[in-house]
Amino acid sequence: MYRNGSRNLYKKIYDCLKPNGQFINSDRFVNTYEEEEKMMLELIENENNNQHIDTPLCIKTEEEILTTIGFNNIEFIDSTTDSNYKLL
Repeated sequence: MYRNGSRNLYKKIYDCLKPNGQFINSDRFVNTYEEEEKMMLELIENENNNQHIDTPLCIKTEEEILTTIGFNNIEFIDSTTDSNYKLL
């Protein structure tokens, strides 16, 4: 259910890219499927809440979705350990 929303969005982005185009995404991720499932359960439990709830996927799920759509050369940069990456 929740993965389809990401898949649909990334598919639209992929379809809009020019050949050899790049897509850069800055998002929050969790480390494991277990953490992902916990976040999704919180989303379902708060379904009637009108506030936006960020529901991060784990990196492996995100990579599977992007690869299935057709993205390649996928790179994840951990902003907490990469000194070249700065949040403004």
